[in-house]
Amino acid sequence: MLDPNFIMAILWLLGALALFVWQWRDPNARGWIIGANISLGWLFVLLGLYKLARWWNWRSYAAARRAVAAAERRREHEMRQQQPTPTEYNPTFDFNNPPRPEDEAAR
Repeated sequence: MLDPNFIMAILWLLGALALFVWQWRDPNARGWIIGANISLGWLFVLLGLYKLARWWNWRSYAAARRAVAAAERRREHEMRQQQPTPTEYNPTFDFNNPPRPEDEAAR
């Protein structure tokens, strides 16, 4: 699906092109900024470039977000694949079982 910013950029640029062609073919045509000899097509070009910049910014942000998500998935997969290193059982550090009474008496 196309992004709305990209679609609007294309529409603004097509509108600018149409306005430039119309004013080129008919110099008395409307579409000029009042008080200046500047075509409204240039405003359309600016709006089209603005929408293209927004589209590109969103596209690059989404690509970076996908890359980060893929790296996180890869890291989690690698962590699951690693075998835990076996450790030697030491009853001194086993806090799950309460101390036996004979151990208490030895103290």
